[in-house]
Amino acid sequence: MDKKNKLNGKDLLTIGIYTAIIFVVTLAVAMLMFFPFLIPVMFVLSPVLVGIPFMLYLTKVKKPGMVFITGTIIGLVMWLTGMGPYIFLLNFVTGVGAELLLWSGKYQSSWKAIFAYAVYSLSGMGSYIPMFFSFDSFSASRQDFGENYLNEIQKFAQVQFFPIIVIVCFVSCIIGGLLGRAMLKKHFAKAGIV
Repeated sequence: MDKKNKLNGKDLLTIGIYTAIIFVVTLAVAMLMFFPFLIPVMFVLSPVLVGIPFMLYLTKVKKPGMVFITGTIIGLVMWLTGMGPYIFLLNFVTGVGAELLLWSGKYQSSWKAIFAYAVYSLSGMGSYIPMFFSFDSFSASRQDFGENYLNEIQKFAQVQFFPIIVIVCFVSCIIGGLLGRAMLKKHFAKAGIV
């Protein structure tokens, strides 16, 4: 691998800072899950809000592996904090997909950056797979929330709704990416991303 494409200390610091920011924003929006009637809002709000720091992060990404590392770290932390293994696996896969998109645009295409963000963000669906496809095991792990809470979630957590939610999430990611790019236009110009 070319030396200029190898990650250095500055790159690792950038990864750490933006991974923390993205994780905190994601976690803050995830708190809406304490109110079951707001769960559908999460699939729109999280991609839109996370889009801003993520797009700023992409102005700093010029080397292969940075987004993949971010996804792997976030997926691992979420798995270890009880979100299940699916989120780790999806972060791994979507991290690779996002990297390939960024690489195909030579880290200079704002449209590829937006779609890379949208692909990466689908990793969040991993934490909801048990809710939609194995509600009994999902509810068994959340008995402390009470029966009313679980009954409210079950109304929404129907298998047939999952593809709709994936589409809504993806479209929300595109909106979040566009919003982030618009808000950070100066940063994109400075980074040479067009």
